[in-house]
Amino acid sequence: MPSVPGDTVTRTPALTSALLSRAGFVHGFTTRGGDARDAGLDPGAVYTVHQVHGSTVLVASGPPDALRTEQADALVVGEGQAAAVRVADCVPVLVGDAATGRAAAIHAGWRGVASGVVPAAVAAMRARPAGLVAAIGPCIEACCFEVGGEVAEQLAFAVPAPGVLVRSGGGKAWIDLVAAVRAQLEACGVPPASIERVGGCTKCHPELYESFRRDGAKSGRMLGVIAGRAA
Repeated sequence: MPSVPGDTVTRTPALTSALLSRAGFVHGFTTRGGDARDAGLDPGAVYTVHQVHGSTVLVASGPPDALRTEQADALVVGEGQAAAVRVADCVPVLVGDAATGRAAAIHAGWRGVASGVVPAAVAAMRARPAGLVAAIGPCIEACCFEVGGEVAEQLAFAVPAPGVLVRSGGGKAWIDLVAAVRAQLEACGVPPASIERVGGCTKCHPELYESFRRDGAKSGRMLGVIAGRAA
């Protein structure tokens, strides 16, 4: 597991999942101004990709720098590796396989949810879904996620589960992305009790979270980061 090199700066600890922690995974969801060091990991040793709001999943290999320009929205890592996704309203999802020690970091905006990035990442882990644990990090919630009718239709078709469409009217709709991601994980076979929500609405809490919907182009990015572990 890539550890933090010497750092004398006082850092704000990342938000963590009790489920992933109990399963032995070093991980975290950073808040405003944070980086991988807040989760106890070396930023230079963490795999990232060029996120494009799709459903492509990469299995990490080679040096981390080799993947930074590759287009994908989820990464799978094993022992001695760590992966991160960048978010500022989209849903960061971290998944760990208690049996093999493999882990995945997933970037799930509404386009990614509609195109199936969550089930694609679970499939790429080649795991028994009942043995997975997952955490859904800070993201925009239904109170603030207003979309047009076309977007609502795409999501309702992709995730026909109760609670995804919260309400609609006047050509607008409010979508619960957390419910959508949870429904997709459960549809993959991840037990409901093995899925944890961490954090709150990014748009509602400017003191804690970055939000593109709230701050536009001046918004920064937060991380969902996780390291694989020994089996």
